[in-house]
Amino acid sequence: MIPGDGIGPELMLHVKTMFSHAYVPVDFEEVSVTSTSASRGEEIHDAIMAVRQNHVALKGSIETDYTLPPSYKSFNNMFCTTLDVYANVIHFKSLPNMESWHKDVDILVVQENSEDEYSNLEHYSVKEVTENLKIMSKAKSLCIAEYAFQLAQKMGAKK
Repeated sequence: MIPGDGIGPELMLHVKTMFSHAYVPVDFEEVSVTSTSASRGEEIHDAIMAVRQNHVALKGSIETDYTLPPSYKSFNNMFCTTLDVYANVIHFKSLPNMESWHKDVDILVVQENSEDEYSNLEHYSVKEVTENLKIMSKAKSLCIAEYAFQLAQKMGAKK
């Protein structure tokens, strides 16, 4: 478990509480990585090694310090690129017996999150204006497309 910054630690506390109440047999190994981590390299290395060892992680968002130069690589980006976590999957689905404007919603969104806007290819074009290069390789495009279609088939999607 990597609580991160902001509301991350509070959310992770709630996750632990829910797991406890549901009698989920999980022992959390907690690794602290925050945007203000003093020993930047050591903490991120420890967290990545813990994920590799455990083969699973529950990570809160780690804030990015936007006062640093655009070439700065955020911890979130370091996690994604080092561990090849390229797919961000969000499933929007209507819940039974819940009133809503839209009925029978079942949408699966698969977003590539290691290239494109996440590649940290930014620079200042003029003072106070940052340009972000949205570069996406053919290899990553094919990889995310294949992942999305396999996931859709696995979940029985018709569209």
